[in-house]
Amino acid sequence: MQTSERLRLIAQQLCELADDLDVETKIGGRTLQDLDWSVDCQRMFRREGIETIGQLIRRSELDLRTIPNIGHKSVREIKEKLRELGLKLRP
Repeated sequence: MQTSERLRLIAQQLCELADDLDVETKIGGRTLQDLDWSVDCQRMFRREGIETIGQLIRRSELDLRTIPNIGHKSVREIKEKLRELGLKLRP
């Protein structure tokens, strides 16, 4: 790998870390239990080991849709609640 490629990769990783830090500061380490979720979402979070909002926003919509037994309604609920917090899923 050339030096310029390595530098670009490092810069990208630093930006991602800064985004994560900004999110953690913004949400104050809130867990998913702090929000009112449907039973389907709660079960999915438990099955997938997703406990914090930070862990959830590291997923993309496609990631969520590939989880068995998660439907469009649950994905829509997740996106709406995140939007209320000023957050969104990864692209």
